[in-house]
Amino acid sequence: MALLKREEDLQDAERKVLSEKKKLNRAKEGLEKRERVILQASLKHESLQEELKRANVELASQAREIEELKHKLRERDEELVAMQPSLTFKERELDRMRVEISIKTKEVSVASFEFENKSQLLSQAKEIVERQEDEIEALQRALKEKRSKRSSEKQKLT
Repeated sequence: MALLKREEDLQDAERKVLSEKKKLNRAKEGLEKRERVILQASLKHESLQEELKRANVELASQAREIEELKHKLRERDEELVAMQPSLTFKERELDRMRVEISIKTKEVSVASFEFENKSQLLSQAKEIVERQEDEIEALQRALKEKRSKRSSEKQKLT
């Protein structure tokens, strides 16, 4: 009986060992599963860290670009402010030149009108001179004819 009892104890111990071994295997599988999950989480964490580093570098680069653009914009604003008096001066110059051109245009218009009047008077005077020359020539011919007639009459009388 003691042998039987011992065999039962051995079988009980075997069952307990098997049961413990199963529990251990399940615990080991659970730990391995957790280890895989932790490893995946760790890889994901590293990947996110790398992405965060890249994003920070990109953000810093964009911040520098924005600062450079702000600086350029300030410089352009300063240039525009500096150029404003010159632009105002040039606008006044243009206005003055427009007034001068308007005055000169009026003067040219008056001179042109006077030229046309003088040209017309000159044409009229030229016509009068031509008529007078024609009259003088006609009178000279008539005078010549009279002299010629007198001369021939004198010769006839003599």
